[in-house]
Amino acid sequence: MPIANPLIVRKWTESELRTFLDEGGSIENDVYDFKQSFSWRQTDNKEIRKDFSAFANTKGGYIFLGVSNRREIIGIDYDGEINTKLNRILSDNLKPKIEWEPLHTIPIKTSASSRRSIHIFYIKESPYHIKPHMSDKIVYIREQGESKPLFSGRDLRDRFFIPGFQPEHIEQLRYELEAIKNGSFILNRVDVYYLRGLRQYLMNEVVKNPTSGAHGELYATYQEIEKGLCDLEELRSREDGYKKVPTISYSADLQQLSDQMVNKIDILYKRYKEIYG
Repeated sequence: MPIANPLIVRKWTESELRTFLDEGGSIENDVYDFKQSFSWRQTDNKEIRKDFSAFANTKGGYIFLGVSNRREIIGIDYDGEINTKLNRILSDNLKPKIEWEPLHTIPIKTSASSRRSIHIFYIKESPYHIKPHMSDKIVYIREQGESKPLFSGRDLRDRFFIPGFQPEHIEQLRYELEAIKNGSFILNRVDVYYLRGLRQYLMNEVVKNPTSGAHGELYATYQEIEKGLCDLEELRSREDGYKKVPTISYSADLQQLSDQMVNKIDILYKRYKEIYG
């Protein structure tokens, strides 16, 4: 059963929640977790972080607070500080930060006079360049309805390591290009490895589509970026060599070339997305 749409879930009534739970497709699995309650004791905070991080490291998903493992609606007493408490817990010993939201609160009818409700929290799957998240120095994933730790280096590599450029991962391309821009075009080994893969892929696409002007333009833009990176490195070296001589300065040229590079990188991403997005 596909994961429920958050736009629909945020509008559920108690009746619609009961229907969802009764249908059987909501069994506790990789995308749904049911909690009768949260314990706010400091010693139990690890359990909360573990479950939230596991969803972010896998496919994303929902935590239903106030629903038992048998899919019974129990509800919890009103707590106006619940989101503040969760924010505090999830901001501590969980790195990098995950994206989650208190999606919906559903008041439920009870025979007692107390105000009880169901809280539904939605955790987004993190993009490739953010994973894995570590909760209390451990990486967790959702598997067979549980939040399980990964200790093996091989398991971590198999699940999270993306070997260089992957054409279908457009969000990763955007992130890598933004990182190059924000780092003033100073490349680390991962950047270089990634760009080599991008260059090879674009070359192959030109060979496969020799009559396609779009592929040719995309590769030409990449070549301009690659040349610009070399020119920037050379210009920086010259400027560093003359920095003690006040009459000689390349700062204006460096800024101009840097601005040109920002523009070309934006063009490359836009064209790539038009073709493959």
